[in-house]
Amino acid sequence: MAEQTPMARYLGEFDRRRGPFGLLALPVADCAAADIERALQRRLEQVSRHPHARSPEADEVRLALHVAAAQLRDPGVRAELLQRYNTRAATPSPAGPEPVESDGLFEDIALRILVHSGGWNARSKRRLAAMAHVYGVDEAALERALRALARRDRATPHARGGRTGQPGTSARHTRPTAASARRGRRQRSYVAAIPAAAQRWILLALMVLLILSTLFMAVRVVSLWQHHTGRSDGQAADTVVIPPDMGRDPDEAMTRRDARSDPASDPTRSAADEPEVTEVPERTTAEVAEALRGAVKAVPDDPEAAMTEFERVVGEVSRRWTTIDSATLLAMHGDLVHLTHGAAARLPDQPGRIVEIIAAGDHAMVDTEAWPDAEELRRAVWTAGMLNRLRRQRSLPWRLVDALQDRMETMFPFGRVPGEDGFSTGGAAALEVMATRLIPPAGARPATDEVVTTWEAWLECLAALPEYGATAHQRRLLSTIETILVKGSDPALHESTRRVLLLLMARVDWTDDATAGPIVVQWFDRSDISTSDLTEITSWIVNRGQVPDTGMDMIVAPGITPDERFELRNRYAAAWNLATVSRDEDTATSWARQARDLLQPLPALAPERRLDQVVALARMNLAAHHIYRHTDALALEAMKSAGQPDSRGGGGSTTTIPATATAERLTAPGVPPDGQWALYYLTGGRGSVSRRAMLNQFPSDTAAIGPVDAEVLVQAACFGGSTETSVMAQRLVVRHGSSPAIMNGLLEIAPRLPRQRRVAAMIEDVTGRPLPGEDDPDWRLAVRRTLVEAL
Repeated sequence: MAEQTPMARYLGEFDRRRGPFGLLALPVADCAAADIERALQRRLEQVSRHPHARSPEADEVRLALHVAAAQLRDPGVRAELLQRYNTRAATPSPAGPEPVESDGLFEDIALRILVHSGGWNARSKRRLAAMAHVYGVDEAALERALRALARRDRATPHARGGRTGQPGTSARHTRPTAASARRGRRQRSYVAAIPAAAQRWILLALMVLLILSTLFMAVRVVSLWQHHTGRSDGQAADTVVIPPDMGRDPDEAMTRRDARSDPASDPTRSAADEPEVTEVPERTTAEVAEALRGAVKAVPDDPEAAMTEFERVVGEVSRRWTTIDSATLLAMHGDLVHLTHGAAARLPDQPGRIVEIIAAGDHAMVDTEAWPDAEELRRAVWTAGMLNRLRRQRSLPWRLVDALQDRMETMFPFGRVPGEDGFSTGGAAALEVMATRLIPPAGARPATDEVVTTWEAWLECLAALPEYGATAHQRRLLSTIETILVKGSDPALHESTRRVLLLLMARVDWTDDATAGPIVVQWFDRSDISTSDLTEITSWIVNRGQVPDTGMDMIVAPGITPDERFELRNRYAAAWNLATVSRDEDTATSWARQARDLLQPLPALAPERRLDQVVALARMNLAAHHIYRHTDALALEAMKSAGQPDSRGGGGSTTTIPATATAERLTAPGVPPDGQWALYYLTGGRGSVSRRAMLNQFPSDTAAIGPVDAEVLVQAACFGGSTETSVMAQRLVVRHGSSPAIMNGLLEIAPRLPRQRRVAAMIEDVTGRPLPGEDDPDWRLAVRRTLVEAL
């Protein structure tokens, strides 16, 4: 039995001969836009209900559905498709399934992919390969489709010209065959899909782009050649620089993009014909630092030479910054800042050029489809850190600052731009983004060794971040492990996931009661962390974690029952000196029982005892907050503190522990307590400069935000006084929009939100849902409904 294609696996069997109509389960008839949209949503929901809805194959099927819907939305393409399929239905055809490529559906999709991807490039190659896999098109059929597209431009003028047979021509040229008729229909469909005016503009733009690219490459090759070799024009005549492959055949371009032809394989070449190839020598770190200092001194007199050296130094530092000691790296960063200031002053009309030099290594952050190698990851993290340091330099020209900010927003979409300045903050934010993107895939590609190599570079970058504390380092490692446990594949079934987990767990200090202990205990309470995940974690802790009071009987066994998992959870909590829970009741039940006891009517109390009772109830609210976030270990700590006796000797009162002790538990161990930033912000002055300075100090970790700090931040975003302060606070709200505390702050202020476009855009970015116009009478009600739905 033949293997099912992804389309049949996710959508069931359908008539492929009907093209996009069959893919969307629509009749071959003129469809309204609403019908197409409903059919698309039905198919997408069908894919979402599949057990493997989060796999790469499912994403490929979704892409195919969107392409089919786009075809049918275009009136010209839809009319051509109707004519094609209605004609085919009226013509008897032999029995048996018809290949997909025979009706031109895949060629239509391939053409659209090439157009929307900007031509033949890495993105279009990946998309074509994915779509071929979805439609079950083999390599030979894909090759025929691409060759047909390549010949189409030559065939289209004849197909559209309506040229009739001339006297003296043979019947072979005047009588169309069935194959030529089908080609003609296909050519007309492609012409209908792309208007003639658009074709002319696309062709003109491609020609201009090709000319400019050729000139730019020629200038760069000559300048780099002369700079690196130091030869005269006469000496340079015997040296050639091998340019990148351009204008290759599509079949050859499908191979590895960095592959180069071997000159030795050419039998027509002789030893005398071999050109001399000049390689740029690798400089030591000391030589790079000295060249950087020389460029800083040379920029007032020769800015062009300084910029050339600037570009070379950035490339060298971004590739090897993890091997440079912290003191030298910080000094080099300082010189790069000085060089940026000098270049901005001498070349004020070229801010884009400066940014392009600094951000040349952002490929791994921008290209979300390709798997980055180790060097690309190092360069991306360094680029994010350096851009984050430079964008807060107040003495830089505003045009350069805007260009730096725009580049940061490109690297950190959806409002995730770091709220604080500094190289380490930007680098850590890049590592957080890349950790989600580098979750080991369940498929065969990339290979396991390649995945592990990239993650080793990720750990290397984390360890090399200067001025990044040990506690922040541990919390980042544990957060990344949790992300892989929740979103990654089963480590018992996929070797790449297991090896990445082992790699990360080897860097964690499991004996840290304040950081590792509460987080691991929380993993036992979470239903989205499987038994296989806990088996890997506990095996490492028992065998290599050096946690006291742990033994082989504390390793989670496959097939463990919920009661046994609960018992192990308490044993690990005791090993880390954390609160345990009775097996007879869960945390929520225990909380309800204790809350009922505290809410019993009591006789009149002294003012200090009333305050103690209010504090105890506040602790119970804190415990409820942690239960809602599935952090039962912290909830139990808060409940335990709410039931402690009064340390001031107040008799039968409840608790009077320091406020900061439980405030720290509201956020996370090792971070400032909730409310501390809010206090500094509200008492640090009303001027816009001081307010913006305090916004720069807002916690960068979303998990560390408490409700007090979040509410003050939301107030600043909506009623911040100056425009600069409001915009800065709004960016922080969007960046931390996934925090329940931020959502709660927005809900609190929703009844009195100002009707402003910036505020509406902030709500839309946080929730991912559109809002009605600000002049709508029910605008605030719609905002509140949207926030509730987003929760």
